[in-house]
Amino acid sequence: SITNLSTAAYVAMHKRFRLSGDSLEYATGKVRQLCKVFIGCRGAITRMHTDNHRAHAWLSQLHGHKLYVAAPPGEGRRIHPRRPGGGGRLPRLDPLDASQRAAPQHAGVELWATVLSPGETIVLPEGWWHYAASLSPTVTLMCNFWDQSNVRAVEDIFTEQAARALDEQRRE
Repeated sequence: SITNLSTAAYVAMHKRFRLSGDSLEYATGKVRQLCKVFIGCRGAITRMHTDNHRAHAWLSQLHGHKLYVAAPPGEGRRIHPRRPGGGGRLPRLDPLDASQRAAPQHAGVELWATVLSPGETIVLPEGWWHYAASLSPTVTLMCNFWDQSNVRAVEDIFTEQAARALDEQRRE
């Protein structure tokens, strides 16, 4: 069972930082902005990535069929490896490209795959890498959320935003 703490954490941070909009209704509206509808044609892809701010995600398939390929957080060094000598990063792994999967920098990466049909949902925990490909025209509902395991990330978001705002004021 998942206890979504996103709204409660949002209200708590507004109160802590003494910001306007600390009501439950306001916070609920802001948290709803974490939900998105993705509409894709056959062949549309979302490249391998992790979600921002240490958020979990659930994705529900409303129409069509979509392939998801996921990898545990510890696979980041194989999915998006650094260039030898520290000169930035090599391209991210395309999990459907067999030649990339066989390349030394990606060799042995642990991948999990599933196809979602209408009415099915996948939950991707914080830090999991994921890739999606529409196998037909698709409509997918996605929502990021925080629970007991990662709710501290909401505090990090507000702290980062406050630091940026202070830095901007100092520059003026």
